[in-house]
Amino acid sequence: MGAISSTLMALASQGDTIILGDVLYAATDHLAFNVLNRFGINSVTVNPADLDAFERCLKQNPKAKACLIETPTNPLLSVYDIKAISKLIKSINPSIKLVVDNTFATPYLQRPLELGADVVVHSTTKYICGHGTVVGGLVTTHSEEVKTSLYTVLKDVGANPSPFDTWLVNLGLKTLPLRMEKHCDNAMKIAQYLEHHPKVKQVNYPGLESSPYYALAKKQMKRPGGMISFELKGGLDAGRKMMDSIHLFSLAVSLGSVDSLIQHPASMTHASVPRDKRVASGITDGLVRMSVGVEDCEDLLSALEHCLGKL
Repeated sequence: MGAISSTLMALASQGDTIILGDVLYAATDHLAFNVLNRFGINSVTVNPADLDAFERCLKQNPKAKACLIETPTNPLLSVYDIKAISKLIKSINPSIKLVVDNTFATPYLQRPLELGADVVVHSTTKYICGHGTVVGGLVTTHSEEVKTSLYTVLKDVGANPSPFDTWLVNLGLKTLPLRMEKHCDNAMKIAQYLEHHPKVKQVNYPGLESSPYYALAKKQMKRPGGMISFELKGGLDAGRKMMDSIHLFSLAVSLGSVDSLIQHPASMTHASVPRDKRVASGITDGLVRMSVGVEDCEDLLSALEHCLGKL
């Protein structure tokens, strides 16, 4: 969150507005509506997949300082057209900075700056480190203006990683391409397996031809990534039972590690969210999110087959 909070504080001041995609990391949403608002920074939300609605939002807020989206999104793996969004922003107010949270894709799979973004943020906790040993983030930009503002915030607020953490992240960067290829290989095989499993209602993975984001992901991303979410037909009880019986996959709410991780939002991260609000945001009772690791894929498939067979 140091990367996102520093970026938004660098771009916006009291009385300014920022535009947010309607699906963001929960802490980002909380920062905007429970922290930044106390300092006079207003936030509005819009669905970036609906370009007409996005254009209307821009015209209603032509003096906004920044627009923040994440793509692919967590946990439904929606993919937004960065190039089209950037073009819309520049046509209405070129000074609005497009910020893309690229954590799910990594710079190996998706290059937002080359697609028109002004700023890109990553959680180094996830794929960039890749081993679950760091909590941190990074910001990259080609704008000297943004970089200067960022340095001021970082220096004064103190959202700086330790030397040891940066050393660990640097180690992770050296193997990022190798790891991402394996993550993608395994995720594709598992997504295809889940898509045809009788206990699974729906699979969200932009690498599947059945995904509404398949064509865009193919155009915008090198490969579709290592994150999958899917909905179990058995709902809440099936989700809980799967978490209690799964082997090899670690029960954890993080992602991007060499180890495969799994979680059931309805009984874990979103258990305290009212059901109607949770379901309205796409977090159904049976939704399961999976961060596919680099283990032998046959072992992962065997673990899933054994677990799903008990539901």
